[in-house]
Amino acid sequence: AALDTALHVVTNLPMQMAVEEAKRQVREGGSLGRSLGRAKLFPPLVIHLIGSGEASGSLDTMLARAAEAQTRELESFVTALTSLIEPVLILVMGGMVLFIVLAILLPIFDMNQLIK
Repeated sequence: AALDTALHVVTNLPMQMAVEEAKRQVREGGSLGRSLGRAKLFPPLVIHLIGSGEASGSLDTMLARAAEAQTRELESFVTALTSLIEPVLILVMGGMVLFIVLAILLPIFDMNQLIK
């Protein structure tokens, strides 16, 4: 039932197919960690935590830890991306200001040359 819910939640088509295949393998008696690991689409940490959770009988705790780890990783990625975008935006704004200043000053310089 949980894999059915996961199947409807996952929107990435290759991952959805991997979950469907894992659901089939688990019904046949296979391990969830090994089934998801065969797809090579999920992070190794998540696969390891699922395997550890199955072995120790605390799959829910390990899935929660995997979710926390993925959330932290995503947050650090977004923070790094944001810190990279800031300088680019400053350069773009500087270029726009330069363009406006040149658009104002060049006609003034041309008029100054006409007067001489």
